[in-house]
Amino acid sequence: MEAIATALPKVRDALVHEFAGFERKLRAIARQDDNARRLMTTPGVGVLVALTFVAAVDAPERFRSSRAVGPHFGLTPKKYQSGETDHSGRISKIGDGSMRTALYEAANVILTRPVKGSDLKGWALAVARRAGPRKARVALARKLAVVLHCMLTCSCRVRTAALNGELRDRLRAPFRQPELNVRPLFKPQLPLLRVA
Repeated sequence: MEAIATALPKVRDALVHEFAGFERKLRAIARQDDNARRLMTTPGVGVLVALTFVAAVDAPERFRSSRAVGPHFGLTPKKYQSGETDHSGRISKIGDGSMRTALYEAANVILTRPVKGSDLKGWALAVARRAGPRKARVALARKLAVVLHCMLTCSCRVRTAALNGELRDRLRAPFRQPELNVRPLFKPQLPLLRVA
């Protein structure tokens, strides 16, 4: 037992040393990549999330719009529709699981760490009050994927206080709530005779 007890701290020190080496290499790779440096200006996005997103998206122009990135990584709810039944389930979890996990962790950092004046955090806190913290994290992860894709396509950076003008204009349309212009199937029939 004493031999095992004396060997464990040495193994731990060796692992800590190796992890520190990996982290230094990742930081060096991120410093050389313009896209990763641009993405790291977003609150909550660090070296690992930025490099994972750049590698997962690869060519940003292959997506028709930035809104298609969320479903690509499985961050949209499943839909079940049959007849009059319309049920939204859990997220679909299709696509790259490691990217989905990285975006979820970045969303968790945004929600739990003090980020002053962030539009993303304010939006996510409103969702959390309405739907709960878990759904807010997933919704923020999906929105974060859209923001990061917009940043790759328009080559702009995010200020910590608020989204800058060009990026804000590009993001305004995808997240605006659709106006409800639903026409009823049947028009209500007015009575021919008035009852006095």
